Amino acid sequence: MRPVEPRWFVAVLVGIGLSAAALGAAETPAPGRPALTKITYVSGASIYLEAGRDQGVASGDSAEARRDGRRVAGLIVREVTSRRALCDTFAVVSMPQIGDEVRYLARALPAAAADSSITDTGASPARPITSRSSRRTWRGRIGAGFLNVDPENGSAIRQPTLDFRIDRWGEAIDIHGDARGRSTGVAGATDREARVYRLAATLHDDLSSRRLTFGRQVLSAAPGAAFFDGVVAEVDHGDWTFGAFGGGAPEPNDFAPSFSQVQAGGFARVRRTRERRSWSATLGFLDARYKGVIDRDALFLDLSHTAPGRSLFAAEEIDLNPGWKRDLGDPAVSATSTFVFGRQSIGRTLALDAGFDNRRSVRLARDRESSETAFDDRYRRGGSTGLTWEPRLWLRVAGSGRWSAGLPHASRSFTGMLYVRRPKALDLSLRLRATKIEGESDGWLRVAEGEWTWGPSGRVVIRGGWEHWNDPNGITETADRWQGVELERSLGARIYGFASGERRDGDAGRVIQSQLGLGYFF
Repeated sequence: MRPVEPRWFVAVLVGIGLSAAALGAAETPAPGRPALTKITYVSGASIYLEAGRDQGVASGDSAEARRDGRRVAGLIVREVTSRRALCDTFAVVSMPQIGDEVRYLARALPAAAADSSITDTGASPARPITSRSSRRTWRGRIGAGFLNVDPENGSAIRQPTLDFRIDRWGEAIDIHGDARGRSTGVAGATDREARVYRLAATLHDDLSSRRLTFGRQVLSAAPGAAFFDGVVAEVDHGDWTFGAFGGGAPEPNDFAPSFSQVQAGGFARVRRTRERRSWSATLGFLDARYKGVIDRDALFLDLSHTAPGRSLFAAEEIDLNPGWKRDLGDPAVSATSTFVFGRQSIGRTLALDAGFDNRRSVRLARDRESSETAFDDRYRRGGSTGLTWEPRLWLRVAGSGRWSAGLPHASRSFTGMLYVRRPKALDLSLRLRATKIEGESDGWLRVAEGEWTWGPSGRVVIRGGWEHWNDPNGITETADRWQGVELERSLGARIYGFASGERRDGDAGRVIQSQLGLGYFF
C-alpha cells in the first residue's frame, strides 16, 4: 500500500515558503529585532550561549534553540555576563547540542555596559555563571500538562503531569530542586509516579572558586551524565579545575535513594581562551561497584575547540574491564563510547561537517517526541558527513550522508534539506526534508514544516510527514503518514502556554495524540 499524500497540506507549506523567499534577505539584527547566536556548551539541562549583555541578551529573556532550521527547545535566560549567557530549557523536543543555532530578540545596549565579575571562560565554563549583579535570589517554574493518546486499535492513554523547579542563589549556599509527577491511565488502570530529579545544595566561597555540592544531582563530569546521590567537590585554580565525587545511583524503577551501586572518581579540566579562540580538555576516572563487586572502571576524556569558522568536539570512554567481564569475552581494555564532531566554514557561504557516534546509550531529556525525532533516534549511531550552503541569511540548503549501526540493522542514509525564512514583517519559514535509507530494508522519510512566529513569544507550526518502507524482496510495504500543529504563546511576563496535536495513519491504524501545557515562571 502506498501512502496517500495530502497535497493540499504541501501546497499550503510551499506557499508559505515562497512568500517568505519573495520578501528578500534579512538585514543585520538590530535592537528589537531577532538575532542569532550559537550554543557553546551543554551541562545537563543548562545551556551556555555565545552571546551576553553586549549582544543584547538579558536575564529572564526567552529564546529558542534550532537545528537544521527546526525548533528543538525553548530557552529561558537565567544568568548573563558581558559575552555569555546561561539558560534553562523548557518545551523540549530534542535536547539542544553544542553548535545548535539560538534565536532571541536583541535588546538595546545600555550606554555603558556594567563590567562582569566573571572571566570569559570560552566554550566550556567550569561552573555556573555567578555574577551577583545579574542574579535574583529565587528563580523557579511551576508547570502542569496533559497528554492524550487515542489509538484506533488500542487503549487510550490519559496522562496529567505536574512539575516544579526552583533555584536559590545565595552569598554562601545555592539550592536547586527539580521534581516531576504524572498519573498514567490505560484501560481503566492508573499508574502514579513522582520523581525527584534534583535536590542539591552547593556551599561556595565569595568567588565560587571552591564548591561542595551534596544531594541529588546530575553527575555531568562523569560518563553518561547520570543521576547521582552524593557529594561533588570542585576547586578552581586559574584555568584549571579539579574535582572529586562519591555517592550512589538511585533505583532505576522509582528513583528511590539507593547505595547498592556506589560510584566514586575524580577529574581535572583545563581551559584556555585567547582572542576569539578557545579550547578545553577534561580527563577523569570513574569506579562503580554494585554491592561491593566492581561494576565498571573507566577513564573518560573530552576535548573542545572553537575558533571563527571552526569547531571541534570529541569525547571518549575507555573501560578497564574486571575479571568477570573478561571471562565473558571482553578485552582487558576497550573503547566503549566515542563521539567526534567537527565543522569547518569554507568561505562565507559553505560549511563542511563530519562526525562519528557509537555511544551505547544516551540520556535524552525531552518533554515530548515527534515522529521525526523517533525516526532519527533509531539511526543515531555511526558516522556522518554533510555540506551546508547558506548564500543568504534567509536561505539554507544542506545535504548529508550517514552510516548507521543502530537498530534494527546497519544502514546508510542520505538527506537533503531546504530551509527558507524571513524574519521581518510576517516572520514565516519553511523547512523541507527528504531522507533515503538503504540497508536490509529500504525506506524514505519526507517532512514538510511551516512556521509563523510573531513577536518574541508566540509561534504556530504546521507539519506533515511520510515514512515508507520496502523489504528486500519488494513484496512487503509499510507506510505511515502524519500531520500536526503546534502552538506556543507567553501569556504575560511569567506564564507560558503550549498546545500540540498530531494524527498518524498507517498499517497499525490511526493514532491521534494531543498535549497541553501551562507554566508559571517566577
